[in-house]
This record gives sequence, structure tokens and C-alpha cells, in this order.
Amino acid sequence: MDTKMARMNADERKALGQAMLQRWNTIGIAEHKHLTFVKDMLHRMDSGRGMTTAQRAYFDNIVVADPPETKNPELVKALLAAATVEGMEGEANVLKDFATRTALGYSFSEKQQNWIDALLRTAEKYRIEGMWQPNEEELKTLMLGFSINARYDAFYLAQYPHHLYTALLHVEMWLEYRKNPEGNRKVHLNQHLAQVVMNSDKGVRASMEEFNKRCPIGELVECKHGSLCLIMSESYAELGPRHNYQKNIRGVMDGQVFVKVIQDGQHRSVAISNLVMPVKERVRRKKTIEVV
Repeated sequence: MDTKMARMNADERKALGQAMLQRWNTIGIAEHKHLTFVKDMLHRMDSGRGMTTAQRAYFDNIVVADPPETKNPELVKALLAAATVEGMEGEANVLKDFATRTALGYSFSEKQQNWIDALLRTAEKYRIEGMWQPNEEELKTLMLGFSINARYDAFYLAQYPHHLYTALLHVEMWLEYRKNPEGNRKVHLNQHLAQVVMNSDKGVRASMEEFNKRCPIGELVECKHGSLCLIMSESYAELGPRHNYQKNIRGVMDGQVFVKVIQDGQHRSVAISNLVMPVKERVRRKKTIEVV
């Protein structure tokens, strides 16, 4: 590392620095103190600033030095390959970090090793089967959960268990990409996060299902202020066009449950809480008398 080099200009140093980064990245080392230093110096030169004498000497030595010998090259190769699989974009940085640590000979805890194994299994599944896509029924359930949770603000959702807020943000980004693929970053729908949204607010879902059974389309239902309403749709959760989980923008009616009706000769949307559902018929059990 103490080899003296011929004088170089900035362009020559940039070329050597870029080649060094490429050489180290190829064998799976993406993070290292030498790489960090070289990246910083390249940024300085790109900004038109020079290096001190000591920085220049250190830079000239490490850009031509051989990278450390790679430990466990098979695992490094598998981790780097997993990072390129479609659907693993969200885990790519984690996989590359594990690849770097593996190449440098780091040991992993049991929890970290289990994480690595799970990531590799997921990548292999995506490589063979492709990305998970919700079917029509699952998409309907997903959108219902996404809409129902619009009644809550971000501060409440952030403290909700099972990472609900994270899941809602992920689904929101996926929906934005689905609506406009050209103008948004590509997002693959994560099955686990989608299931979190699909399984949320089961109480509200149950009340909607009960309403749909007792007040089917075409049923005349009394409104709480006395007039009659003709049910024209199943119940649904309102979601305004400006609603945004990330920016914590929500309308007063967002997340509330409504149903489309004809009332006083006009088409309207009415909250199901304002309708009087028919009394559920009680099923009487027949008494059986045992003859001795």
C-alpha cells in the first residue's frame, strides 16, 4: 500500500476510483471503509474540490489495491443473485449488506441466519413461481380494508398492532403504481402486508355483511327519521379522491360505511347507521319430550 505512483490528473483518478468500486462490488463487497473513502473523494472531485496531500496519497494507494479475499463465495453469489430477482426490490439493500458481511468473513447470529434463509427462500419462490397477485375476490377484500381504515388518522394507525400503518402505506404505493405505471416507481404487492390490510377491522366487515343479509338490494328499509328507503346497493366504505395515508389527508366521511338508496324519489348515499334494520327473526327450538 506504500507504492509510489506517477502523477495523475483528476480524470485519471476518477477512472481508477470507479474501476475499484466496480471490482469490489463484483465480488460482493458493497460496504467497506476503503469504498466509503473513495466514494467521498470522487464526490469531492465531481464537485470541483481537490484533495489534501495525505488524502491524495491514500486514495492513490487503495484504488489499485486488491480487495480482501472473499469468504464463502457461494453464499455471496446467492445473496447477490437474490437481490436482482423481480419482487425483491424492497429487500435488495438488505441482501447486498448480508453479501458484503459474508464476503468479509462476518459471523451471523441465529436470528440473522434465519432471516437470510427466509430471504433466499422467498427469492427462489419468486424466481420459479413469479410474484403473488391477488385474485378478484382478494382484491375486493383488500380494497375494503384499505377504505375502512381511512376513518383513522396516521397517529392512531402508527400505534396499531401488526404493522397496519406500514401495510396501508405499502398498499397505497402499489395502488398509485397500478393506476399510473409510467409516473410512479415500480411497486410489487407484498403478500404479507396485503394480508394485514385484508384481515383488519373484522368488526366493521361483520356489521357490513350482517347489513347486506338483512337489507338486500330491493328491500324497503325505514330511515331513522321516518321515511322509507329502497336499497340499491350493498354497503360500502367511502374513500374520497383526496385521501392520502402518507400525507395524513382524509375527509370527514372517509372510512364510513354507506349504502346507495332511493329516498323521496332521489338517489342518495346514506350511512347504514341511519337505517333501521329489520328485526332478526328468532328461531325457536322445538322441545323434545323423552318417553320413558
